Amino acid sequence: MPKCLNRYLGLPLVQRDRADVFACPSDKGTRFVRPSAIRYYGTSYYPNHILIGQNDFQIPASARGRDIWNELKVRMKELTQSSVSGDSLLILIGDCTWLDNWDESVPKEFPYWHARRSMHNVAFLDGHVAFTKIRKAIHVDPNYTLIPCQDLRSRFAPVQQEIP
Repeated sequence: MPKCLNRYLGLPLVQRDRADVFACPSDKGTRFVRPSAIRYYGTSYYPNHILIGQNDFQIPASARGRDIWNELKVRMKELTQSSVSGDSLLILIGDCTWLDNWDESVPKEFPYWHARRSMHNVAFLDGHVAFTKIRKAIHVDPNYTLIPCQDLRSRFAPVQQEIP
């Protein structure tokens, strides 16, 4: 299976055996991903799906601020490095379950990998890593964001609503 980060890590594009750099020691998989994410996907980590890997991400069915989401979809097609702001808050990649914790369509009863529910190791665009609380359906938080455009973050903040 090709891995998009392998070339940056000096690994072959197709890695036939496990590359330990992609394995989280706490990887327990999930209800649907067994026995672990590293075994299922070849990595224990999942990228910010808005920023990486899709030209046309899905807008959550019950998302508030659909006009803002639609504007973001248009901008993402022409996103450049210089148009990204807030590198220290923008999630790049995190433990595989971070996205499940954020995604409002995933039930809250999913397993978690670390000692504290809703806490995940995430890497930010500026290169730092932090053990961060990811809130259900929150795109803009004082500690993180999934949104690469500063002006849209300020518009998302008042319409988002955390799901308990």
